[in-house]
Amino acid sequence: MPKKIDLNLITNQLRDDKIHKYNLNLGELCTLKNFQEYPGVLSPNLITARFLANYLFSNNALYLNKIVIDMGCGSGIQGITAVLNGAKKVIFSDISELAVRNTIANIKQYGLSQKTKVFHGNLFEKIKTKVDVIIFNHPFFEDKLIEGTISKSLADSKGGLINIFLEDAKKYLRKNGRIIMPYDSCAGKKNCPKVQGEKHGYEVNLRFKHKVDSIVKKGAFSYNLIYELKIKNKK
Repeated sequence: MPKKIDLNLITNQLRDDKIHKYNLNLGELCTLKNFQEYPGVLSPNLITARFLANYLFSNNALYLNKIVIDMGCGSGIQGITAVLNGAKKVIFSDISELAVRNTIANIKQYGLSQKTKVFHGNLFEKIKTKVDVIIFNHPFFEDKLIEGTISKSLADSKGGLINIFLEDAKKYLRKNGRIIMPYDSCAGKKNCPKVQGEKHGYEVNLRFKHKVDSIVKKGAFSYNLIYELKIKNKK
């Protein structure tokens, strides 16, 4: 499991102007050497992102020989984990130009250009292909929960993004396709994949749960969760 994260360090990295390079451990047998993190792009060392990447590494049957979207790709960590461990093809998309540049740099770093495609766009804006799996580490905290703690790139107070995503995703999932989404139990209901997913007609199953120190309240704890969503009765 990922080691305890220094949140102050993460926040500083989001604010500085340096490209950070480090070895990123995904499991006992996989370390991404010289993984690149661009300034202004959310760190893959953040607790939820690391748990998700470790989960994907350990459960590659989810995407083996399948086409995957890494939505809101950031540094590209989730999609890169998938393509290195058996995905047929990974499509990356992010609204941030910096994130797109960061993802492209990491794709080149690991020689994955032949099995990847990167788009700069809002959600599915540039994507034309139906896929088997969509991975989305979405912003799920409310602003009031994280102010002065971690980056606003983790926040969506109105809960609008997840609802747009869940409705649009139906057009891009193949039969028996699935969505993988992480969550933090202290983030409330507005952006919860289970609560919102069921409203949009998805069957939602909890696949991972791990107790961690809360990142929004000192001395408290929360649970890192990973949900799998499938469209009910999709024909």
